[in-house]
Amino acid sequence: MRKHHERMVKGTSRRLSSLVLVGVFSGALGAASGALSADSVTIGVSAPQSGGGADYGTAFINGIRLAVKDLNEQLSVGGKKVELKVAICDDEFKSDKAANCARRLVSQDGAKIVVNPGTYATVPSLSFNQDKRSEFLVLGASGDPAVTNQNNKLFVRTWANVTRTMPGFVDTLLAYNKSTSAGIEKVALMEVNSDFGAAWISNFKKEWERHGKKIVGRAVYDQNGTDFYAQLTPLIAQKPDLIVLTTICEPSSLVIKQARELRYAGTFMNHGGCTGNQMLKLLPPKDIDGMLFESAPWTRDAPEITDFRTRYRAAFRIDPQIISAVGYLDIIWLVRAMEAAKSTSNASAIRAAMPGTLGKLRPNLLGWGNLDASGDIEWPMHISYVKNGVTQNFTGK
Repeated sequence: MRKHHERMVKGTSRRLSSLVLVGVFSGALGAASGALSADSVTIGVSAPQSGGGADYGTAFINGIRLAVKDLNEQLSVGGKKVELKVAICDDEFKSDKAANCARRLVSQDGAKIVVNPGTYATVPSLSFNQDKRSEFLVLGASGDPAVTNQNNKLFVRTWANVTRTMPGFVDTLLAYNKSTSAGIEKVALMEVNSDFGAAWISNFKKEWERHGKKIVGRAVYDQNGTDFYAQLTPLIAQKPDLIVLTTICEPSSLVIKQARELRYAGTFMNHGGCTGNQMLKLLPPKDIDGMLFESAPWTRDAPEITDFRTRYRAAFRIDPQIISAVGYLDIIWLVRAMEAAKSTSNASAIRAAMPGTLGKLRPNLLGWGNLDASGDIEWPMHISYVKNGVTQNFTGK
């Protein structure tokens, strides 16, 4: 059956890929318990599998795959055995495509829950997910503060809200600057053209200037772009000590490469969508020595994180990204909430069960806590940096 599905993937368009992959994923929950019941639940996944965010999207999807594998038994909800299915739609890292994906996952694949790895996909989904004719729960890895200001009762943010985390993050950055004598005073901003990029930059600028520090330039760029010389040239002319980047590793690595070609000798900082270990796979250590990263507990060597990394490498023969952990936790958390709600189809009941199940989430790879009514969670952040080809952590303590 699996070989049959794989042949179908090669012969079908991307539009049908989620329907094929349902069959591939569902076996992990059904095989251990014998015959499957007629009851099933489909979780929709909107993520890039092509374009500039393909590696990021694949890492998210692989985390989901590992979660399904780890459950390793048929889901039981309300005393009934249930088959878990995952339907995937390639949104190409574009908001318009993500909106279409969410609609299709709900209308064609029957998903009552749609998960995604970014603001670009979260924002359009929240414009129609509470429609009574086809309501669905959204779990989105969005840092844009606006998404939890909409009174959307069917949304959970699975990323840090930058309004909440930025003051502490900038305090930690200043502590790092003082402790290491990094000499970061003048900062230039590369703002990715998304709601999240604008929100992150706005909050960072506010906190940085509140401490009497300087912003010497600001440019907007496309996360799917490949030529950033026009944005970088005027920024570098201002001689910043630090250039801040606000997208995932792949486009950020292109920005850094082009900045070095323009003879920029300063350092860079990337928001939480990228880590030092990921960047070291894309660029020579000398190009990013001293580079800073907004980081979560993911960059530490806690036993549960080490175990997850080991099992992920064994399964996919590649290192996981932080978004892999997000995808993994999305599925584990949702399944626990379904069990508590005794429902796989009532989006409101599943959402209502999520605060109570978060504290029992194991393993909690990212330290998530305290889901509130708006959909926000607590997510501890710190600074990590690359030194001599190795990623290290700085907590400010």
